[in-house]
Amino acid sequence: MSIRVHNTQSGRIETLTPIHPGEVRIYVCGPTVYDELHIGNFRCFVIFDTLARFLRQSGYEVTKVQNFTDVDDRIIAKAKAEKISLRQVADRYIDLYHRDARRLGIDEQIEPRATDHVPQMVAHIERLIELGHAYVADGSVYFSVQSFPAYGQLSHQPVDERQAGARVEVEAGKRAPEDFALWKSEGDPEFSWPSPWGWGRPGWHIECSVMSADHLGVPFDIHGGGVDLLFPHHENEIAQSTPLVEQSPARIWMHNGMLTMSGEKMSKSLKNTFRVSDLLDRYPPEAIRLFLLSAHYRSPLAAELEGLDQAKAALRRIENVLRRLRPMAAPSEAKEGWDRFLGCLADDFNTAEAQGVLFETVRQANTALDNGAKPGALGRYLAGIEAMCALLGVTPKSADENADDGVAELVLARETARASRDFALADRLRQQLKDLGVVVEDTAQGSRWYRA
Repeated sequence: MSIRVHNTQSGRIETLTPIHPGEVRIYVCGPTVYDELHIGNFRCFVIFDTLARFLRQSGYEVTKVQNFTDVDDRIIAKAKAEKISLRQVADRYIDLYHRDARRLGIDEQIEPRATDHVPQMVAHIERLIELGHAYVADGSVYFSVQSFPAYGQLSHQPVDERQAGARVEVEAGKRAPEDFALWKSEGDPEFSWPSPWGWGRPGWHIECSVMSADHLGVPFDIHGGGVDLLFPHHENEIAQSTPLVEQSPARIWMHNGMLTMSGEKMSKSLKNTFRVSDLLDRYPPEAIRLFLLSAHYRSPLAAELEGLDQAKAALRRIENVLRRLRPMAAPSEAKEGWDRFLGCLADDFNTAEAQGVLFETVRQANTALDNGAKPGALGRYLAGIEAMCALLGVTPKSADENADDGVAELVLARETARASRDFALADRLRQQLKDLGVVVEDTAQGSRWYRA
């Protein structure tokens, strides 16, 4: 199956042709670890985790790298305020990331830390200076944007139409306002490293160029991240990497849309975020994952609780149909809906349409069950729904996992009452279960229950 994705750099949907046949290498910009992450951060991580799952399902060997930026003004400020080391701050928030990532089903990946690659960054900067693309000013080093005429090829806008500095203040000593820092002078050795230009620390952009090259080689296949990173971060990555390798570091640049709250981008600075840890206290992780994949990855997604409630209800529908199918379906290698589901993902990774196929298959399976379909037919539905859920990283809970002790005891008591022919008690217990949102079905194979 041919896989096509949108390449931000070309502005077109292109066929994925791996540099090394049978292998896809992906780099994703990971979190800056100065605080607990919100659901907007995790949209990117869940999207590219699912992309990697799809590529593996399609027969590719996938190497996926997602970094940690563990040196940054905000991390340094927190370390100073708490009188602890830079590493201690980073370790705390990396641990919290891993806690949430595990619950959301994000697979293992290579996770380099910026501070473990400082010597390679220094060497990269030295080479840029030698080639005339960078210059030293007061102990800092800047990339000269004017030395790279192709600057703007990713964002498709000339330099003078972009805001200088974008994420940081314009530093003194630069030859031009659009130049960006490769190395920042820093007088405190506790938060800096030695270099040919004095004590300092790497700029934000150089970190990803070096870590991606170190772990994947250059060029690699896909560079992913949120659309908010397109400029200046990814634009600067191309500028500072291309002179050393004479080509863009990645063949395809993929950018996911932002999560929004009341039409505004979700961000900590706007104080309009939902922490993942708080949402996981209210919603099953599978529902959060369904929600984050419910829109096309390039589209914005409104992070309203109503959408999460809908995803939770959708998850319940999946759990209920699987509970009905599993006792009655025969094993099947055929998977209902599977080919159409994969086709949606192969067409610019359209998880929204893929979920549409999944829920259409759920509806068809319920109809087949209601009409007394044979076990072989039911097996195709079961295999298809389970395969689609697995690829999306959603593992619906079984009846036993969903039951609390009260429900399990009521179901058992009702079965005992029916076996004793105490139908009045059985009816009262059925009503108690109904009041809890539990529906009981009596079949020739025994009682089955599901949540309404």
